[in-house]
Formats: sequence, C-alpha cells, structure tokens
Amino acid sequence: RCQDLMGHTGSVSKVLASADGRIAISAAYDKTLRVWSLSGVSELNVLRGHAAPVLQLAWAAHVLASADRDGAVVAWDVESGAPSTLGHHRGHATALAAAEGGPSSGLGANALLSGGQDGVARLWDLRVSGGDGAQQRVHVGAV
Repeated sequence: RCQDLMGHTGSVSKVLASADGRIAISAAYDKTLRVWSLSGVSELNVLRGHAAPVLQLAWAAHVLASADRDGAVVAWDVESGAPSTLGHHRGHATALAAAEGGPSSGLGANALLSGGQDGVARLWDLRVSGGDGAQQRVHVGAV
C-alpha cells in the first residue's frame, strides 16, 4: 500500500526517515523542508529558511541540516522550525553529511560536512553559527 505525502509545490530532491521510523523529512525545489508523521501520514511542520531550491539534506542523531542551490548550509531545530545559517559555498552545495564524531574528535555529535561547486569541503562545528567552518580546497571542480 502506498500513501502520498502532499505539501511540496516543487520537485522533491531528498527524503530521509528517522532511525525509529516515526518521522521523515523531505527537501524540495520549493525552498522548504517538511516534517512528516509516518504513523499519522500527516505534515507536522514546514521549515522555511532557504532562498534557493534545497538540494541536500543530512540527518543523524541530533543533527538536521540542509544545503541549497545558492550554497547556503543551514542547521535546523526540528521542533521549533528555527533555522541557523552556518555559512555558504560559492555555487551549489553538492554534498552534505552529518558526522557523529567520537570522543577524540572534540565535536561529539556536533559536526557537519559539506562540499560545493567551489571545490571546497567544509567541516562545520554546529555549536558555532555564522562562520565559514574549517575548510579545505581538496578538488579543482565541484565536490
């Protein structure tokens, strides 16, 4: 049996489910993320904070983040829907991953990795917002 989760007004680019299977997050070209109840098959929240289509989505432990076509990388409070812009890549953000650092990393579960068309891979410390993150140009082209 299939049930449609209706709400986005543009193409859906990413969908992720929680580890416990209770909720899902979708990202789309309508510049929003949507939080869905999988048990009630209903929309719980609409997260707005991007100025461009949302292309990337990462979710692990306590980290929910998204990245868009303009290069913005945003962390989210899922319950309140509050966005926190971490910074930007030049060009599209092309890759995003939540990193669950071990005790020796010093970051714990507060790390996010992003890559962009600018050829830069960035490590973001989610305890700090508005910076450029630790960055390393590791590629000549897009990541």
